[in-house]
Amino acid sequence: MIQYAKYFKTFLIEFITGLRYLSIKKNVFSTSFDKRVLVSYLVKPWNVLSYDHANNLELICIARSFNELGFQVDLIHYQNKIFNDYSNYNVIFGFGHPFENCILSTEAKKTLKVLYATGANPLWSMKQSFERLYAFYNKVHIVKKEYLRDGGNEFLLQYYLAHKIILVGNDYIKNTYFTKIHNDIQTISGVVFNKNIDVDYSLKAKRKYLWFGSSGIVHKGLDLILDSFMQRPNLELHVCGTIDQRFQASYNEVLLCHNNIHFHGFISINSNFFKQLMETCSFVISASVSEGMSTSVLTCMVNGGLIPIITLSTGIDINENFIQIESCKEEALLDAIDKSQSLDLQEIISVSKIIKDETKVKYSETTFINKFKSIILNYERSC
Repeated sequence: MIQYAKYFKTFLIEFITGLRYLSIKKNVFSTSFDKRVLVSYLVKPWNVLSYDHANNLELICIARSFNELGFQVDLIHYQNKIFNDYSNYNVIFGFGHPFENCILSTEAKKTLKVLYATGANPLWSMKQSFERLYAFYNKVHIVKKEYLRDGGNEFLLQYYLAHKIILVGNDYIKNTYFTKIHNDIQTISGVVFNKNIDVDYSLKAKRKYLWFGSSGIVHKGLDLILDSFMQRPNLELHVCGTIDQRFQASYNEVLLCHNNIHFHGFISINSNFFKQLMETCSFVISASVSEGMSTSVLTCMVNGGLIPIITLSTGIDINENFIQIESCKEEALLDAIDKSQSLDLQEIISVSKIIKDETKVKYSETTFINKFKSIILNYERSC
């Protein structure tokens, strides 16, 4: 009976979860435009804006952009498997099951299909992710699929057959696609929440670093970062994000001897503690093997002016104010961390101010919407 109850509980959870994917928001701006677009992405943020991930803000900006271009805007969740009526749409935008079904639909041959790619080439990304997982497994002998990022492999067909691709990322990420996958890719920078924090730069501490992340913790190199800071006990690492218990347990014994590493769990950007981290930490660090454009890193740059210590695979253009991690190896991380410590506090404060001022414009809602509208307008003219 216990086994049957377990199966029923799993079925019930999956059923309820599936129901939330079925909702469709019709004509969200209540307009009478002749053109119509179906946005296959998220739905929930339209009802209640959540600050837990930048993709909620992306949805709002995308919908606003299409509305300003004279489209009636319908929203559907990318996991909706049953929707199949594409007859009235001029454009389908996004990714997922509705997008892929549109590609296969005979009634949508004339519908412009614009894929919204939020990561690198999924085949390339999965290779990078599995190599990292393999190295992690050989080190600690635990593994969970959640440590990976699937990179969009569930929807490979759309990467080949979409008419156009808008990629959140830079040219480095664009070049992972190769022309054999798609030769019409336009890049766009990410957009992140700006809480307009009035940073007290006098609180910046040269030895304080922040890892600010979410799912795919091995993919994002958290284990390598922990290993590195265990070798730099004079430096302080703050880890913010939901960390798997098995992962954390694998480090607990050694971390007992290293009081320079602090796990905080998920931290809302609306919290006072987030503001405190933005004021006291000088650096944000990410050793991700594949992203579109790391919005977690951008969030720390925009809100606190934190100096990024990052790999090229984060999708963020590296300039003279950034510190590059040359590879996803512990030696490369230690080199980058040591380089950051060569800066004196006044240099850190000066660079931090520049980063905050530049990124709050570059990754703003206005910048995103203007670029997005320009791309869609060019697509319309070319059709």
